[in-house]
Amino acid sequence: GAFRMMEMDGCHQRVFVNFIIGGSAAPFTSKCIYAYPMVNWHTEDEIESTSNASSPSSYFPSPTFAIHCQKPVSTIALDATGETLLVATRSNTLEIWDLAEKAASRRGVVPL
Repeated sequence: GAFRMMEMDGCHQRVFVNFIIGGSAAPFTSKCIYAYPMVNWHTEDEIESTSNASSPSSYFPSPTFAIHCQKPVSTIALDATGETLLVATRSNTLEIWDLAEKAASRRGVVPL
């Protein structure tokens, strides 16, 4: 899928990403938000000079954890501390998530 939205957490050096899933005929928004660790940016010369230059996985890490929402995600917002994630869903609810280093727990769901 393609990126739909992204929130960066500079306090904990991670990025939260939501994807569009499906083909061009029937794309839809995922119910999942993935937390990835931030990676250092390298110039082309630095990438070519490393032994892992041919391995995309060396530059694009696996997610640290996933947040499974009840409904497809409409938008996300991260607080300044990086400890709370607000998720508006397509069913007019707001999910409030407490974030830990390698996991998240749903604090509550509020109708909008």
